[in-house]
Amino acid sequence: MPTSRRSPRCAGWRWSYWCSGIRWAGWGRFGHFFRTVLAAPSLRARAREAAEEIETALAGALAEAAGGDPARPDRDARLAAAMIVAAWRTLYTEVITRQLEGDPVEELAVEHEAVIRHTFDVLARALSDGGPERS
Repeated sequence: MPTSRRSPRCAGWRWSYWCSGIRWAGWGRFGHFFRTVLAAPSLRARAREAAEEIETALAGALAEAAGGDPARPDRDARLAAAMIVAAWRTLYTEVITRQLEGDPVEELAVEHEAVIRHTFDVLARALSDGGPERS
């Protein structure tokens, strides 16, 4: 994607990917696709399988990054991967649902960036050595 189409609010590589996905990838054109997937039990099942495959691959990558065996990730790597995939699935599902309900893409893009930052800040605290912050 040309950088000239990126929003200034989405500066930085981490957030530009997510913001550009909402703002410029033509989410409005995918309504039919998402409705088809939601209406077909086999496609919904495949989406769940894909999420499980992503979680397994991520657990292996996290284990390897920590010096472990990627073929046999430890409990911490599996837990971290599950939390990250759950966060991703929650964010993705929320955007699709709101898009299908007719919420304006520009509004979603701005709100979604803040939600992503908050979600992954919470995950970072939960996955740090100190554990989650307690109030």
